[in-house]
Amino acid sequence: MDNEQRMKGAWFPGRLSRGALIVLIPLAVIAGVRSVGWTAAQLKAWNDGDVLKADDINGNFTALSGQIAAVTAPLTWNKLPLMGGWATYGAGYADPGYTKDSLGIVHLRGLVKGTPVPGMAVASLPDGFRPAYNTEEVLPCGGPSPCTVAFKPTGEVIFELINSSSSWLSFDGLTFSVGP
Repeated sequence: MDNEQRMKGAWFPGRLSRGALIVLIPLAVIAGVRSVGWTAAQLKAWNDGDVLKADDINGNFTALSGQIAAVTAPLTWNKLPLMGGWATYGAGYADPGYTKDSLGIVHLRGLVKGTPVPGMAVASLPDGFRPAYNTEEVLPCGGPSPCTVAFKPTGEVIFELINSSSSWLSFDGLTFSVGP
């Protein structure tokens, strides 16, 4: 192809299709797309030599924008139901709560107070917010050493190992997947 043909744009459609794939749908975004449940039907793909249409490109931007908005949306917190005489700690600490992000990860927060007993249920998580398997976590709980808490597929949050001076339990920063 000579310079005159290039200047007239004879090469442009094929070059734009490859460039559009690189610019519009980088591989990192495609990997992210699959992790949040996008299907191939939601994104238009091109081959070398295809003519790009504005509607196809705009459709891809719309699909990507919607998924980015879902991933970056603020989390909505729910009140964690407490059991066994446990109560919200108060005094400027977050109330006990739970939420689930767009990737299916459950997040917990808050500080609770009470008198721990091994095997005692502290709280209960509703369906859709429970781990698929028993999950053991070491959490701060007051006193000289941390406590072990089990998160059960039944939704129960149970004290397993405690120290004698425990009077509070922190859920801040705890996360787990609800999937298998």
